[in-house]
Amino acid sequence: MTKQSINAGLLAMTGNGDLRNLPSRLPNHLHARLASLYNYMPMGQAKIIDIHAHIFPDKIAGKATMGTGSFYGVTMRHGGTLGGLLEMNGRCGIGRSVVCSVATAPAQVKGINDYIAEMAAAHPGLIGFATLHPAMGGNGGGADPSLPLRMTGEGLRITGGDGMALIPSLRGVQRRGNLAPRDDGGTEAPAHGAAIRAEVDRVIAMGLKGVKIHPDFQGYPIDGSALAPILSAIAGRLPLLVHAGDPRYDLSGPMRIARVMDRLPDLEIIAAHYGGYGQWDDAARHLAGRRGVWVDTSSSMQALGPERSLGLIRAFGADRVLFGTDYPMWDAADELAMLRVLNLSQRELDMILHGNAERLLGI
Repeated sequence: MTKQSINAGLLAMTGNGDLRNLPSRLPNHLHARLASLYNYMPMGQAKIIDIHAHIFPDKIAGKATMGTGSFYGVTMRHGGTLGGLLEMNGRCGIGRSVVCSVATAPAQVKGINDYIAEMAAAHPGLIGFATLHPAMGGNGGGADPSLPLRMTGEGLRITGGDGMALIPSLRGVQRRGNLAPRDDGGTEAPAHGAAIRAEVDRVIAMGLKGVKIHPDFQGYPIDGSALAPILSAIAGRLPLLVHAGDPRYDLSGPMRIARVMDRLPDLEIIAAHYGGYGQWDDAARHLAGRRGVWVDTSSSMQALGPERSLGLIRAFGADRVLFGTDYPMWDAADELAMLRVLNLSQRELDMILHGNAERLLGI
């Protein structure tokens, strides 16, 4: 079976030629068969690296995943457990996954990093990314009180158009009326920076390979003063995976990321979701061609469709694009199928599926 015949079959299965219909039309067992048939790589699919996956301890994974799905208005494909990730990877030929979680309170940082490091050490197919929080060391300023978040005894509640979504793993977030976003150029409080630098040293010693932050969940603008100590501490040491873009909140958009890169040219940043979910034109305009900027494919191709997905890869260059699933939100078979029907050469696919991640992470 040739690549061309598989492409034709994929188009036929969507019903109208729109590949965004593909995930809802194929059950998992057919996705697995498709992934097997579409194995173009001479050395096998096990070289594929997923740059963007989230895992949670089993006891909170279900509620955390449900809350995230409610926040984004999507049905989560998986339950967020490590076992679910390993099953998906085995079924879809993913060789390694970058795994992370996000701290929404300083007290969570050490426990999350210990958990991620322990899982990565126990499973050779995992690459751990740490979490950090802007309020480590006692700096509580900079959170955006306009975000629809509030704490209850149960955990973080996120108010959206569809009501209240509970994410019990995101504990400790507070929104107080006397807090305001700080966009003052990123000055660093010495004590604050010291606590963050100490944790960066610790996670490097534990073998973690990067840092993940989520400005929208954590409530701090990526280019504001509160996050500046984190970015300074990892520049030149660890790559940063950052949630990028959300038309609802102005905390992680492409223009803010561009300002960060102007200040910190040594920072390597993976701007998730093709550089800014729902803000893709701005991402191409402000981030494409910048030294140190990478983008991942996660949580975007369903919305973009094949033509716009390919256009963004061309804008950023295939040598700056990383494959990501955003597990547990999506399934790797769907993401691989949508990527592989694009008009990319085998060399470009090799770069996106593993070569760029190997180069960035030094693995």
